[in-house]
Amino acid sequence: MTKAAELAKMGEVITNDQIGGRRNIIINGSQLVAQRATSVADVGGSQGYFCTDRFKSTLSGTAARYTVSQDSDAPAGFSKALKYDVTTADTSVAADEFHAISYRAEGQDISHFEWGTSDAKKCTFSFYAKATTAQTVVVNFVRATTSGTSRSVSKAFSITTSYQRFTFTLPADTGGDAQVETNAEGFAIHIGLSMGSNFTSGTLNETWQDFTNANRFVGVGNLASSTDNNFFITGIQLEVGSQATPFEHRSFGEELNLARRYLYKLDIAGDRITSSVLRPDNKRLFQVFFPVQMRADPTATTTYDADGSSATLDSPSVSKEHFRARTTALSNTTQDPRLTAFSMDAEL
Repeated sequence: MTKAAELAKMGEVITNDQIGGRRNIIINGSQLVAQRATSVADVGGSQGYFCTDRFKSTLSGTAARYTVSQDSDAPAGFSKALKYDVTTADTSVAADEFHAISYRAEGQDISHFEWGTSDAKKCTFSFYAKATTAQTVVVNFVRATTSGTSRSVSKAFSITTSYQRFTFTLPADTGGDAQVETNAEGFAIHIGLSMGSNFTSGTLNETWQDFTNANRFVGVGNLASSTDNNFFITGIQLEVGSQATPFEHRSFGEELNLARRYLYKLDIAGDRITSSVLRPDNKRLFQVFFPVQMRADPTATTTYDADGSSATLDSPSVSKEHFRARTTALSNTTQDPRLTAFSMDAEL
């Protein structure tokens, strides 16, 4: 093979195939991991993490309701997508209504972007999406600064009824204060699906500017306008540089371990999560060590089966590495209490 042919072949690989890993700062961009649930109905009355890991339904003031699910209708090269199915329409959008799919990143994970300095880098955002009817989606990017202020940039996308890959190169932000570089929220992506005039009455900010709500989602459509509307998204990537490279596929195990930094959940339907130790005071001690260190000391949610002992959990203690709790004194020490469901949440 000639040198020219070798170079041409190398270019083809870079353009069409997987290249060096750890380019994508988005965890679970392929929507493979869904520790909480694979389908949740009646989403809209409150905001939160409901379905695929790391992707939050950020809602306020909307009458719309959705079924949010991990769906197998995905573009070539992917097996899963995040789906929003409108089950209750909202055709009259109030000024303060807000609905977006949000992703938040730790500041220390984007320190190499060097935003807020003269060495700031361009970054490229990309995703695959489709809808059952044409929709205008506006994606808003917000970065936190060390002074407590925020900077913002946005881009509108015309979503069609077949999967396409959409890309946007974020300009290098040399303005504003330096980037947050801790495990606190340093950067957020809001994929806007429906917004009120408080967020759409200005001019869309396609270059970085100080945070102004009215400029964030100008031109966005209203996915909730009809119960016929569905929206699908996957292959979400953010990387340094002005070129959208092929999506960085990671194994399910890798994505799961990365996601467990923010959520660790077990639901084992009555079996013991961990062996308990009977103490001399007739209390049982439970202890669980997490598979990876969590972002921060998590909030614990547990379900406990006293198994005839009439005891309850007492004095739970959590850290980034483990959960520990004891029961109150057992009325029957031959019984074996069980910790039957277990969830640790340290989301941003």
